[in-house]
Amino acid sequence: MQAIWEQRFGAVKTLSDVADAMQETILAHSDDLNIGHDRMVSDFHCLWMLLRIRITVDRLPIRALRVRTWLRRPGPAVSVRDFALYDGDEEVGSALQYWALVDTRVRRLLPMKAAPVLWTLPTPEPERTEAMRALRIPSDLTPIGSDTVTHGQIDRNGHRNHVDYIRSAEAVLPGRRRLELCYEHECFEGETLTLLRSGDIVQGVKPDGTESFRARLWEELT
Repeated sequence: MQAIWEQRFGAVKTLSDVADAMQETILAHSDDLNIGHDRMVSDFHCLWMLLRIRITVDRLPIRALRVRTWLRRPGPAVSVRDFALYDGDEEVGSALQYWALVDTRVRRLLPMKAAPVLWTLPTPEPERTEAMRALRIPSDLTPIGSDTVTHGQIDRNGHRNHVDYIRSAEAVLPGRRRLELCYEHECFEGETLTLLRSGDIVQGVKPDGTESFRARLWEELT
């Protein structure tokens, strides 16, 4: 088991490309730690679900993206994962994710103690203390379009993959190098989200009126 996992990718053009590379790195590291999808379902009857993500880059890698990731010690309700992002050997950004456990049978949140194995995993010291603040929704959001979930966007958890929400937000606010996104309610194949915007905030609303996601993208690339 490796406390820090690293993978290399080609050059990337968008924050969603960075998020896609991060996802591949997470999957490999989770398998190395033996907390991947199949083990969590079979042994603990739960799924990993992403609650929040933040990505910040000084510039997008132009040579090759190198992703390093590691876990913090779990808290009562959330598992925090850190990232360092490199262009070759130069660090150009960082990222942070909050993950939760969800019961496979009733689709509700579980405490981290539902999977005792999480307390046995290696974590680097000292831990980062960076945290994400609440992402507030402004009162002047305006509808700007819609976004339908396709079959190709569905992942192993049976819902829309988290990277595709980032792609939706980037389609509204392209060329940014700072992203924060909160995942509120799952979306499934065939659902059409209403997209709303105010300044650098984008919100997706499900057909039943519940919020699917909220995102902030800021600081345009120069």
